[in-house]
Amino acid sequence: MMIMSVQLTKLSLGSLLLLIHAVAGLPAVLDVDVDDSSNGNGGSGNGNGSRKLQLIQVIFRHGDRVPDRGEIYDSDPYTDEFWKPLGYGKLTKVGERREFELGRMLRRRYDDFLGDYEPDRVYSFTTDMNRTKLSLKLVLNGLYNNETKWNEKGNTLLEEFSVDCVPDGGNVFRHPSKKCSKFGKLYKEALDANEPKLDMYRELFDRIENSTHFKHEYKIKIGSRLYRNIRSALALGLPMPGWCSEKCYDDLRHIAGINFGVYVHAPNISRITVGPSLEIFLKNMRDNDEKSSTNKIYLYSAHDYNIATISKALEFEGIPDFPDFGSTIMIEKWKDENDNSFVKMMMWTGVSEQLITLKLPDCDIECPLERFRTILKPLMPKAQDKKCYTSKAKNPCVFRHGDRIPDKSEVYETDPYDKTHWKPGGYGMLTDKGRKHAYQLGEVLRERYDGLVGRQFNEEEVFSYSTDFDRTQESLQMVLNGLFAPVHHKPWNQVKDLKKFPIRVKHRPNFMRPIKLYCKKYRTMYEAAENNPEIWKRTNQHEKFMDEVRERTKVPNLRTPKIASRLLGNLDAVISMGLPIPDWCTGDCYKILYELTGVHIDTYVLTEEMKRVVVGPAVKIFTNNIMLDQNSAKDDPKNKIKLFLFSGHDIGLSTISRVLRMKEVPEQPAYSSALIIEKLCDEEDKVYVRIYYYAGATAQIIPIKLEFPEKSSSSVLGMFKSKHCNLECPVKSYYKIVKPWLPHTDDEECESGSTSST
Repeated sequence: MMIMSVQLTKLSLGSLLLLIHAVAGLPAVLDVDVDDSSNGNGGSGNGNGSRKLQLIQVIFRHGDRVPDRGEIYDSDPYTDEFWKPLGYGKLTKVGERREFELGRMLRRRYDDFLGDYEPDRVYSFTTDMNRTKLSLKLVLNGLYNNETKWNEKGNTLLEEFSVDCVPDGGNVFRHPSKKCSKFGKLYKEALDANEPKLDMYRELFDRIENSTHFKHEYKIKIGSRLYRNIRSALALGLPMPGWCSEKCYDDLRHIAGINFGVYVHAPNISRITVGPSLEIFLKNMRDNDEKSSTNKIYLYSAHDYNIATISKALEFEGIPDFPDFGSTIMIEKWKDENDNSFVKMMMWTGVSEQLITLKLPDCDIECPLERFRTILKPLMPKAQDKKCYTSKAKNPCVFRHGDRIPDKSEVYETDPYDKTHWKPGGYGMLTDKGRKHAYQLGEVLRERYDGLVGRQFNEEEVFSYSTDFDRTQESLQMVLNGLFAPVHHKPWNQVKDLKKFPIRVKHRPNFMRPIKLYCKKYRTMYEAAENNPEIWKRTNQHEKFMDEVRERTKVPNLRTPKIASRLLGNLDAVISMGLPIPDWCTGDCYKILYELTGVHIDTYVLTEEMKRVVVGPAVKIFTNNIMLDQNSAKDDPKNKIKLFLFSGHDIGLSTISRVLRMKEVPEQPAYSSALIIEKLCDEEDKVYVRIYYYAGATAQIIPIKLEFPEKSSSSVLGMFKSKHCNLECPVKSYYKIVKPWLPHTDDEECESGSTSST
């Protein structure tokens, strides 16, 4: 398990804790007429003639959707009762298929260049909305899941792919918050400047006001929202509302296009709205040139706002005013025989299925990369512009060690695997797969926090801590090697000389090994918890099965949940190493062991007092790290720390997530899984906390929303009526949530293994 903490500024990431375990229909087939001269395949898969395709970047709008709640008006012929079952803003079945077929189109265009799916060749990003997340999944399946055909009944078998997702506050592919004073001021000025353009539609807006009663300070917003409402309804095969004619619909589309122009009204607002995403596209090209990235394709699942504002900022001509569902911009990077790089761009129009070549003013269709950069330079964001987005400030990161060999306590009398299967390692030691997954975590942290943590290791910036197990110490070293790998680095297993970084090691007991059976007070509580009626009830329903397991494995005569936990640890290690599961475990065996392991974890933190004793020291340290700059002198060296890394075990991650009711974290966290806790600061220096679960080998990063308990419970088994804090949780709200689990003075007798905040 690892905890990581990072310091960021302005809405900046202040602290990161990472815990790691060591009616618009679609044709049956989309026909894409692609000129061979611009085809990414070029026969050889590398390009055409003397030019070779180097990189593809694709940003696309999600598929057809249900109207958003904010687009519904008082006299809407379709009421809440009509839309609610479909889900406001959710993709429709037609929209799902459209995105799947978009992936198929990309496969036909770039088949030879892309090849089969490899995680280190594909970067996938989505905004934090259901419709964009599902759209990305569908595009990836259309692009890489060659075995799947679209099923008209909507039960197409979809594969899971690794994707990145950032919430709105820190996501440059969503328009910035008007809470950002600079953007708010420029945005209002742009609205005021564009509103007179609607004087020609005075009669239309009189009719709209009388028919819909839709209210907003700006007519631009009324027209834009009504257009989206009607477009979504038409896509579902519903008729045009009685108050709107075909001309009215066309006028609303034009007004919606003017609305997009507001966001790029002048260079100073464009640098805030469009600049950050264009900067990312340029960085991806630079990384490709420098070979610091192995990605062949970048996929960004986004919104009409992105396609429209990019198009307007770059002054593309001959394209729709309003990007329809599935609209896509493709940016290709090519290189000729003289090593000169060129950029070529196209738009796929989505519903109308046209492929349009895009041209920048004052540049050829195949625009030299340096000229491309020069044209985009006035749109590049300045430091002050970037403050309108949440950025990272300080991060604690807690993680579990990587994949390992079974512990000696997990081996049983009839175990088919003896010591010879575990050579050259030993009981509990890290495997090569475990080293790989820990190194991968470091690479993920580098990609995510590159602008926060310098590329050269600095003990003043990075605090590294491990329990005194070989596997957690080695996992931490591998994470640090991945985090501070050279720009042009080889895969982890081809690096001849891995670096040895300075780390802190705490001997047992310590807060990362939280079960305090050495403490008489806690041991008494634990023995009582083992005999709790609810714990017995959950255990006894599987006793018959476990009696058979005991007979076949000859395991020691221990409590059932403890036996299940040890056997599950053994099986997880065996499965990770690619060995066959022993004959005694068939059918629902693994599922039952998993459930009983959950009972075992619940026993450790059954009561409020047990929760404080077990997780309180860790939560206290995480909270202190978040509060460092508020509770210490400005010149305190600890304030320089940007990243806290804590390497530990599954039990630490399990108990913390259990007590704080992080439902996104599995009962048995995967090897190299992690909790990432980010501290954020906005431009007014208000502090927020944001938490993610990193799922280990799959590299999925899952947002976690903490819950406010409205009714206390004396047991982890109790029911809560609760509401969630925002993903970007104000620090005061975060403190209210964790305060009940901070150690009390009378808990200190069990805290002999705790440590200072650094």
